[in-house]
Amino acid sequence: MTKEGKKFVLSASFNRNFNKFYTDFKIDRENEDALEFLIKQVLNNFSKVNSNNLPKTVIIYRQGGNKRQTEKLMNYELDKILNAFEGYKENDKPKISIFNVNKNTDLKLF
Repeated sequence: MTKEGKKFVLSASFNRNFNKFYTDFKIDRENEDALEFLIKQVLNNFSKVNSNNLPKTVIIYRQGGNKRQTEKLMNYELDKILNAFEGYKENDKPKISIFNVNKNTDLKLF
């Protein structure tokens, strides 16, 4: 967290070949929801690039770090992600998969 607020960075692919991208960032300030705003932006841009169609599937890779951050993702960010899809018809809503990648682990492979 910076003095200004938490920074959110989002990068999205717009086609099957994963060679058209949209990248943006926003700082979450008071009374703003940067994460929800960014997801809505990427959906609008995806729609423009793909003949007013929405994606059928959204895969989110999110960097985690520890148990507390994972709990925050589940409690706060998941609600914001789902809210970004609120304005769409039920049959237009994509399937969403979220992968939280933790750096710190006790797992040992031999």
